[in-house]
Amino acid sequence: MEIFAKYQLRSAMVSLGGNVQLYQTKPDGSLWRCGIRDPFAGQDSNALLGVLSAKDCAVITSGAYERYFTDENGTVYRHILDPKSGYPAQSGISSATIVSKNGMLADALSTACYVSGLDGAVQYWQTRSGDFDMILVTDEKEVYITRPLQGFQKC
Repeated sequence: MEIFAKYQLRSAMVSLGGNVQLYQTKPDGSLWRCGIRDPFAGQDSNALLGVLSAKDCAVITSGAYERYFTDENGTVYRHILDPKSGYPAQSGISSATIVSKNGMLADALSTACYVSGLDGAVQYWQTRSGDFDMILVTDEKEVYITRPLQGFQKC
């Protein structure tokens, strides 16, 4: 985004899968629309939980619905590890999307909130709500959206 500003770009969107960075608004002045993937859609990468309209921010999602394997006993091992145990995180969160002006913060917090679970993520947001907002999806398919993102359009 610093390079875009240096070269005076008027608008841009950079998408690296679960990491999206929005620079300014779209060329027509409207907000960018970012699809948030439904973590329960299986291999259908086009199935959306909803759409977020935004500008000038990072929208970064952590979830364990793409990178995992199942052993011969049917145990699923996901790629996001709990640093306390060293084992795959089992926090009750299926997807954690962070929206922040700071892309590095959003990237770190998406994983931290995923590992922390709903209560831990909400408690942390309450102490730092000026720095980020979030959309959390629990394993029970409940969706938690912080108040500033209430315009999030669920599909």
